[in-house]
Amino acid sequence: MASGERRERSGPPHTPVMLDGVLEWLDIKPEGFYVDATLGAGGHSAAIAQKLTSGRLISLDRDAQALELARERLKSFGEKVTLVPAPFSRIAEVVHELGIPGVDGVLADLGVSSMQLDQAARGFRSARRDRWTCAWMRETK
Repeated sequence: MASGERRERSGPPHTPVMLDGVLEWLDIKPEGFYVDATLGAGGHSAAIAQKLTSGRLISLDRDAQALELARERLKSFGEKVTLVPAPFSRIAEVVHELGIPGVDGVLADLGVSSMQLDQAARGFRSARRDRWTCAWMRETK
């Protein structure tokens, strides 16, 4: 991709790159209670929710734009998934407020979100430029 070029996407802006490993590590129980502490576009949450029958997933994100994107992606799971506008640092408070006595697993994907990198107005303008600069430097060596 050339410097200054904007990525165009037709689907959700983020596909989890370690999804299979995450699902294996979480070892989802169909009746379990899980927390996705960093919802983003909802890729991990969708995969977790697909494995639940009577279980429940609580998904947190402080980013209103990410919550709206994920809400659309996860609407087919109904009450099985609860989206909460909160930072991941409030996991314990949110679970307690929802009356859940304990959870079977927590996912926190603490990497940088491609949604923020792809949109300069979201606060990562220099990180985006540096990423392209690094890619250009690798290609020219």
